[in-house]
Amino acid sequence: MSAEDEKLEEFLKENECEDIREYLKDAQIRYSDLKYIITEKNLREAVPPLGPRLRFREKLLSWRKAEV
Repeated sequence: MSAEDEKLEEFLKENECEDIREYLKDAQIRYSDLKYIITEKNLREAVPPLGPRLRFREKLLSWRKAEV
């Protein structure tokens, strides 16, 4: 497992979003890519099911605010 994979795994675990791991893997999303998921279209392509996508979006927005 690469360092990128480990960081993504840790991020998902910390934010209780492990259920979207396979979607991100299928979309070839790495930890360093998370900051570039900025539009709803990007997010919809990465995480198709609505429920998990909404939960992940909230966690992603909170993470971005904390990173600034």
